[in-house]
Amino acid sequence: MSKIIRNVFGEKLGFDMIDYPSEKEKCHIDMTVCPYFSNCVKYRCPELGTAFCNSDDVSYGNMHPKLFLGRIKTLARGNECCDFI
Repeated sequence: MSKIIRNVFGEKLGFDMIDYPSEKEKCHIDMTVCPYFSNCVKYRCPELGTAFCNSDDVSYGNMHPKLFLGRIKTLARGNECCDFI
């Protein structure tokens, strides 16, 4: 999972992350820089960043009964990172 995330949301695309060592059936990445959020702030529409986060929660929150997206913090909601678990 970590490899896929790095390919889709990697540094080449403007993201920066802390990738924690994988555990069995668990992937934990803290996204510390997000170009979606950065551009929303740059163009003075930070509320759109929050909307992007909310849509992630809806879209990915219940994709599959055996897949859980645990994200409590987001940059757009004022936290120091987006914690994807």
